Amino acid sequence: MTLIRFCLAFVFLANLGMAQDLPSPVLTVDLERIARESDYGQRMAAELQADTVILQSEFNRIEAELIAEEQSLVIKRDTLSSDEFKKLSQAFDEKVVNLRAEQAEKQTTLQARQVDEQREILQRIAPILYEIVSARGGAVLIDRRNIVLDLSSVDITDRAIELMNQRLGDGTPPTDASSGQAPQ
Repeated sequence: MTLIRFCLAFVFLANLGMAQDLPSPVLTVDLERIARESDYGQRMAAELQADTVILQSEFNRIEAELIAEEQSLVIKRDTLSSDEFKKLSQAFDEKVVNLRAEQAEKQTTLQARQVDEQREILQRIAPILYEIVSARGGAVLIDRRNIVLDLSSVDITDRAIELMNQRLGDGTPPTDASSGQAPQ
C-alpha cells in the first residue's frame, strides 16, 4: 500500500509541475534518443544508411552475376567433358565462397563502424552531460533504459541534445568560408 501511495504522489507531483523545482542528485538521460535526434547522430546514421545501401546494391549485383554465371555453366554442361565441367564447377564454387566471405567481412566492418560511432558520440557528449549534471547539482546520471519510474524533471536529454547541436553540430569539421576547404 505504501508503494501505491508513493507512486500516486510521484505522478501527482509530476503532473502539477511541482517536481521541476525539486533538486535531485540522480538525473536521467536517454542516450538512444541523443544518438537518434541530435544533428551529430543523424549525420552518422545517414552516412551509415548510405553505406548500407551501397553494400546491399553491391550484393544484389554480385548475386545477379553469379546467377547468370551459374546458368551459363548449366548450359555448358552438355557440351563439356566431365573433367572440364568439374574444373569450371569447382572454380565457380570457390568464387562463390570467396565472394560470400568478402561480403560478410564488409558487413562486419560496417557493424563495427556503427559500434565505433556510438562510442564516439558518447565520448563527444560526455563533457556536455557532465556540465549539465554539475549545473543541476546532480551526482549520478543514469540511462533511461534502466529506469522504472522517474520524474520528467530529472531527465536532461532535451538539454543535452540542445547543447550538443549548438556545440558539435553534425560533427563535421568546420570549413573555411573563403575557400570552402576544411582548415589545415
